[in-house]
Amino acid sequence: MSPSKGKIPLIVLIILWSIMQFISLWALIYGKQWFERILILNIILLLFLIVFVYSRIIKPSVYDNIVKEKKIKDDSLHFKCPKCKGFFAVKKSKSIYDGPLKLTCPACGTIGTIPISPKLIIAKIPDEKSINTDFKCSNCGEQISIFTEGTKLFNKVKLFSCPCCNTQQPLKKI
Repeated sequence: MSPSKGKIPLIVLIILWSIMQFISLWALIYGKQWFERILILNIILLLFLIVFVYSRIIKPSVYDNIVKEKKIKDDSLHFKCPKCKGFFAVKKSKSIYDGPLKLTCPACGTIGTIPISPKLIIAKIPDEKSINTDFKCSNCGEQISIFTEGTKLFNKVKLFSCPCCNTQQPLKKI
């Protein structure tokens, strides 16, 4: 979902709230007895706003589909974000992982988790690759490179845990 599509409900709520305030002011100036109706409509708008804000709270995604294409021969693990449908790859330096990897999607910035054993799906991986962003765990020294495939790299990519030593602290960019 593009950022502009995500803001449309908020814009509609602001416009409806503005209309309600105009009607409230008009009823007050001209002495109309619409207090109960206006109060009920304002409460309904408030409920919609609460539902909208609650639905926008960041809920972690799970990048549980490892993507394979028959022609790919590198040792990177390729994933598809469930939110933006963008492809990204994670290249690790060690082969044994004890825990999941929590990160922001390099394509859209959604926070998610890569489980220890993701499901395998076959899909066409875009040829265009972004530049690598490299991270290093200060606890065990694990180095992880991340890049996107087919899109630009999200400028605030973060890794929140190390899958090698299972440390729950952010990895540092190198």
